[in-house]
Amino acid sequence: MIASQPNRRRVVISLAALVDLLFVVMFLQFVELQQVNASLEGAKTSAEQSQKDAERLKDDALADQGKVVDERNARERPPPPSPFGLRRACMSPGEWPP
Repeated sequence: MIASQPNRRRVVISLAALVDLLFVVMFLQFVELQQVNASLEGAKTSAEQSQKDAERLKDDALADQGKVVDERNARERPPPPSPFGLRRACMSPGEWPP
């Protein structure tokens, strides 16, 4: 019986070391998960900011395109007729009003 006790102590000591190792591994996995979650949150925030920037740039581009179209239409549109335009075209230079 005396001889079996030292063996039992060795087993208990070995199990304690294994349990300690298990706790260390679990803690390291927890820390790694925290880091992964933090990096995913950062990527999500970055993606949301990029999407907002893209939408703002799209809106600016559409607004600029609208201005360009309006300017082009203003250049292509004939000027409004003057009140004397048609009458003056039919008159000789001597008949123009003073």
